[in-house]
Amino acid sequence: MSRASERRVLDEAGGVRAMTWVMAIMLFLTMLAAALGLGTAGAARALDRQLAGRLTVQIIDGDPVRRDASAARVLATLRTLPEVTRVAAVDRAELTRLLRPWLGSDGADPGLPVPAMIDVDLGGQDDAAVAAVRARFAALRRPRASTGTKPGCHPSAG
Repeated sequence: MSRASERRVLDEAGGVRAMTWVMAIMLFLTMLAAALGLGTAGAARALDRQLAGRLTVQIIDGDPVRRDASAARVLATLRTLPEVTRVAAVDRAELTRLLRPWLGSDGADPGLPVPAMIDVDLGGQDDAAVAAVRARFAALRRPRASTGTKPGCHPSAG
């Protein structure tokens, strides 16, 4: 019997040492997962703070002349609102660059009906500022007979 105990690969002391190492590795992996979770939560909070109080207005019209006129009208209106701190129209070249991964060089086609985009920064970072801007534009929107929309509906509302 003593020969059998001598032949065992791990004696009692070796088993305890191995179990200690397994527990240490598991504890390390648990702490690593917790640190990554906290880091991800912090990054999400920072992103939320950056996006709070920002809007993107999209003007959809197939006719470039009407689209540009509507965009100018919306820009002028946004600049008069007290909730708005910054308004900037997104350049067509920038939109083309953003569309390039999906459309390739076809995104630069002047005949492609790309909507006009306007970036808006609001003074308040709460829903009240967004609601105030929305209410202002709800009164300005009017349906066109060619879109087949009901009164009060916008073609991009899905």
